[in-house]
Amino acid sequence: MWRSDLRSAFLAKLPTGGRIADIGCGAGADTSFFAAAGLSVLALDKCERAIGQIPHQPNVTAVCAELETFDFELCAFSGIWACAVLCFLPRDRFEVSFDRLWLSLRRPGVLAITMPMVDSARLVGPKRLLGITECQMREFLERHRPSSVQVSVYWSQRHLSRLRWFIAMVEK
Repeated sequence: MWRSDLRSAFLAKLPTGGRIADIGCGAGADTSFFAAAGLSVLALDKCERAIGQIPHQPNVTAVCAELETFDFELCAFSGIWACAVLCFLPRDRFEVSFDRLWLSLRRPGVLAITMPMVDSARLVGPKRLLGITECQMREFLERHRPSSVQVSVYWSQRHLSRLRWFIAMVEK
């Protein structure tokens, strides 16, 4: 249920008729939702098998590529959906990747990020998660954004190893 509420909140903040990027799209559940809402979607994931599972839709471009090496256009998107993806990067690569996404966001635009609420990285199965507190995220955003950006935080319970996650909607 939280995911559909989050997607609706993201849609409500988007400028009309925009193009969005779904970063770490997996098999495309969110991509399909946004495409059905009439948006043009770039679906990006590093897993070729996941990209292959995305249903063909005329307003979706599915690309198998790494977030850190993909050639993003400047100001290309009115929205960026980066849910449960940046948290899998080491802290130094998190900041660089965030900056790259931020530069590809138009004004006005919105960037949605989900991160686990922990003070340090944790192992979850074979993956290491970068954890961050709400305060750390707000400080990070203050350092990396112009003053016109507003941050809203949506709290959600997610059942991945009993970690609590938060969602930041960052407006440009």
